[in-house]
Amino acid sequence: MRGIVAKNNGSEIEYKTVNKILAEFAGKANRNIEDSKKDIQSISKEKWIEERFYEFIDSIQDVIKKGEKYFINKTAFIYNIDEDSFRWTGNDWQTKFRIPFSEIIKLYTQGVNERKEIKDQINLVKRAKPQATYYFELLLKFKNFLPVKNIREFNS
Repeated sequence: MRGIVAKNNGSEIEYKTVNKILAEFAGKANRNIEDSKKDIQSISKEKWIEERFYEFIDSIQDVIKKGEKYFINKTAFIYNIDEDSFRWTGNDWQTKFRIPFSEIIKLYTQGVNERKEIKDQINLVKRAKPQATYYFELLLKFKNFLPVKNIREFNS
């Protein structure tokens, strides 16, 4: 159901697991089942958040295309965007990291307002808790990106 693909990211080769046809089909079927249990307003809100998140991704991509760094905070920045995650590192760091889009969306929909709340979340990827500062900073940037008027309409 999953396979491993070698991908050249410029200076390094990265091995990444990817869903194959059966896994993609099963994932779509599962999402359909979950959506069928929700009311129309919830689905509409999720779709709106997802659309705004992809606009947020595009705005970050615009910065990167200009050859600039998109800073998460004073020392960490996004240097690349994959199909499902942000690639980030820090000034003079040897290690590179990923933040899946889905994790920032989860934090937003779960109403996380403080960094320490990330440690209490049970359905996040393992690396989210030790990297909570960076996840939270990116969440704040997403919240600041959102149009205030539309947020009020969905929260009322």
